[in-house]
Amino acid sequence: MSLDKILDSRKKTSQWPALWRPEKMPKILGRVVNIRKSYFDQNKNVYEIHDFTTNKIWTLPGHAILTRLFTESDVDVGDVVMVEYAGRQKSKKGRDAYSYNFSVLESEVFEKLVEDGKIPPPPENPSIAVDTTVEEARKVTTVIPNMEPPTRYEELVKYVKELSEFYDTINKSDLDNYVNKIKTFNIPIDKVIEICGLTVVGDKVKLK
Repeated sequence: MSLDKILDSRKKTSQWPALWRPEKMPKILGRVVNIRKSYFDQNKNVYEIHDFTTNKIWTLPGHAILTRLFTESDVDVGDVVMVEYAGRQKSKKGRDAYSYNFSVLESEVFEKLVEDGKIPPPPENPSIAVDTTVEEARKVTTVIPNMEPPTRYEELVKYVKELSEFYDTINKSDLDNYVNKIKTFNIPIDKVIEICGLTVVGDKVKLK
């Protein structure tokens, strides 16, 4: 085997898989292929799942209930999980929160079932799921006059959408910190709100 082929078989991509959006795809069933630290909170894990139905790798959103289910079940790389979107319900604080049904099959059990021929093997060569929010961002940027190069605004809209998977609402100052200190977009926060079509209530910004 040539060196090119050896390295090609080991290559990794810098692209993170797109977020699984439960409203559009209510169920994901597949294998945990990677666990990484959240970009927004290093104390939280983010799980990447090879969905057997689509044969794509998706990033699970960091919803509190979902994170708790995975943590309490001690989910590890190689385990097979099923997550079903069960709509939304009010949290104890009165907030609109996501609800899920969840189950996990340990890696060793899954491998044994495949080996014994009781279940089919998982599909091979999954692709990285691609987020469509860039296309959505283009629609937003086309109606804003006197803009800077569109790619910068596309990145901003996509970033704020990623934030919305972790926050329903956020303080205006915290959003400014994320956008202009952590990511250095250097765009006035009121302009950020305008570009992303967000709603402000007092000092809070609604991301959803």
